[in-house]
This record gives sequence, C-alpha cells and structure tokens, in this order.
Amino acid sequence: MSGWRRPHRTEVVLGTDTSADCRRAVEFAVREAVLRDADLVAVMSIGGEPLSNSTSGVCTGRIEAGEHRLRQFLASVGTGGVDVTMVVTTLPPADALVDRSRFAELLVLGAPAGSVSATGSVSGRCLNTARCPVTVVPSRPPRRQPAPDASERDEIAPLIDRL
Repeated sequence: MSGWRRPHRTEVVLGTDTSADCRRAVEFAVREAVLRDADLVAVMSIGGEPLSNSTSGVCTGRIEAGEHRLRQFLASVGTGGVDVTMVVTTLPPADALVDRSRFAELLVLGAPAGSVSATGSVSGRCLNTARCPVTVVPSRPPRRQPAPDASERDEIAPLIDRL
C-alpha cells in the first residue's frame, strides 16, 4: 500500500533522524503546529527497502525500536504539550517525506550546515519535490552580526537623514 489517507486536520510534518541536528527543527515544528492549529506528525525512516513478509517479525522489531527512539528524542527536546503522531517507516527518508507532504501545510526538516546542497541529500530532494512549503532548520543558529558601536552609528546617521 502506498501513501497515507488525507488527514482531517492540517498537518505540519517533521522529518527527523533523532540526531542533534534535528533538535532545533523539532522546536520550530512545534511552534508552527501551535500557530497553525495543526496536527504535528514526526516522520522517521529506519532506512532501506521494506522487508519481505518472511522477515516481518524483524521489521516489526525494527519499527518498534525506532518508535521508542523517536519517542525518547521528542521527550528530550520537548513538544510543549503538543500531541505528536509518530510515523516510523522503512521507506527511504525522502520518499516517505515527499509522500506525506501531499497533505501537509508545511514540511520541516533539520539539517547540518551545508547539507542541503549536497548531492542526494534528503533536504535537497524534499525542497525540489515536496508538495507543500519546506522549511530547513539549520542545526546551529546563524551567527549574528555585532551591532554597530556608537561611532559607526554617528557616521551612518547623516547618510540616513539625507534619504
């Protein structure tokens, strides 16, 4: 069976691998879900192709272990009381996220610096093929430029006054 049924409410979908690079993405997705009055769906791929029926017990064990890891990760980051639907899948990450994006209002991904432009990256593929807006949250906050000191402000003020 391919895909998910259309949800009854708006969804914010969070793609996560439970790494430290995804912590800020969880925080961002929780805020967006609250602002949009949307359901939050955390999607995690445990990689590879789906296993055959002959190894379904192994697959079930991997999915249960993935659910446990995802639950622990979300609890460690905190979801501010927002209910989260967890989806753990054996589909490749980009396939699972693009498929889920068909019914989402927003797809949120965490990524280390520079990974978006890497060939074959999950975030790059989602940016190109998702069916909803995509936000990629960097693992570290951007460095802020220091505020100009008083002497620089005094130099700039006359220029602004002329405009």
